[in-house]
Order: sequence, then structure tokens, then C-alpha cells
Amino acid sequence: MKNVKIGDFIEDLYSDKPAPGGGGAAALAGALSAALCGMVYNLSVHKKFFEEYDENIKNQLSGSVCQII
Repeated sequence: MKNVKIGDFIEDLYSDKPAPGGGGAAALAGALSAALCGMVYNLSVHKKFFEEYDENIKNQLSGSVCQII
């Protein structure tokens, strides 16, 4: 189901088809959550406050985001 449009996915989820089901819906919600976390990181990484952090902290934040995505 990798190349399914979200609207089509929602219609299939609403239907009486056995798949996609709760697992597919949870996976989509998790993927959207991870993408939003990455967006916040990418919007923050080049800001002045981020540059003021210790290198160790920047590396920890960078590693955490990459593991999520």
C-alpha cells in the first residue's frame, strides 16, 4: 500500500474491506508524527538558539531525530 493516496486509504479504511485496518491506521499516524518531529527539528536546527547549544547536546538531538525517521 506504499503508493496509495491518503484519500483512497481513508475510503478503504471506512469500507467493509478487511484491510487496511487498525494496524495500517496506526502506522500512518506514527509516520505522520515522525514527519512532524523531523519538520520541527529541521525548522530549529539553523536557528540562533540551536547554535548556542553544546556540541554534545546538538549531536544527541540530531541522533534522536534520525532514529525516529
